[in-house]
Amino acid sequence: MKKIFVSILIIVVTWPAWAWTPQRSITVYIGYSAGSTNEQVFRKVTEIVTENNPDVKFLIQTRPGADGVIAQNHLSTQPADGYHISVPSVVSLFVANDIWQKSTKTYDWDSFINLAIMGETPSAVIAHIDSKINSPRDLVTYFKNPQRPVNVAISGGTGRIAYEYFMHVISGDRDKIQHVNYQNAGQTVLAVASKEVDYSFVPVTAARAAVDSGKVKIIAVTSSARLTALSEVSILADVLPGFEIYSGWFVTLPKQTDPAAVAWYQREFSRAIRSDKYRRWADANLIIVNERRLDPVSVKSYAEKIRRDLLPATQKIRPE
Repeated sequence: MKKIFVSILIIVVTWPAWAWTPQRSITVYIGYSAGSTNEQVFRKVTEIVTENNPDVKFLIQTRPGADGVIAQNHLSTQPADGYHISVPSVVSLFVANDIWQKSTKTYDWDSFINLAIMGETPSAVIAHIDSKINSPRDLVTYFKNPQRPVNVAISGGTGRIAYEYFMHVISGDRDKIQHVNYQNAGQTVLAVASKEVDYSFVPVTAARAAVDSGKVKIIAVTSSARLTALSEVSILADVLPGFEIYSGWFVTLPKQTDPAAVAWYQREFSRAIRSDKYRRWADANLIIVNERRLDPVSVKSYAEKIRRDLLPATQKIRPE
């Protein structure tokens, strides 16, 4: 009788760990064009997830538009059955969508189960290789008192927020400094390389190729510490203590998703993100992995911090 009781107890205790596993393909909604960093990061993580779970299949649907809002709106209409997930951008969902897509989105920043942040990369402040601005201190001094009109190329919600946050913190001269909108980060890099504009705030991953080819230079990055692969590049926090902002990519599920399904995603995605294989790939692509942001509670806490830090810089922004 004692053995039977112990067996039953083991079944009860371990039930949540194996109660749900995918029995059919999982549909993934990505709110950006095919080949976006959201998609690249997700594919790398799920390559490892499927190595650990050979029967699991992910079907990606790109639903680009409105900085990820089209995809998140669609996810909010799908069954909370564990077979529908999305891959939004961190600053876009938690901050930018409240500004530029407020009338379009059908959700709030905390309307989903925000499972885990797969990786982040800081913004880079870039200039043409011939620019006389070479350090964060030079940049801050110049943006406070520019000697002529200055144009800054911007694309996407995160790029605009990074720019606005910087201008807010330093009290930049908004009479002489203007931002110019572009369709994507690649276009902003080309605009700087061709001297069409003076500067840009772009994900460091988008700037790297142009930097390596000698077309632009990175004045500073917005991480809290120097990147190992770019150890010679300064950080804005050297002159603006505490200044940091990242582009990030994470996985969300509908709010009422079965906790057993959430537990499966939590276990398998965090396992993949922590793997040596993913870490090597992330390091090679200037992507930072933070193990403290791999569960819904931690992601929510991080989202609240982002909103506290960034929302004051956005109060005067009006949709364009």
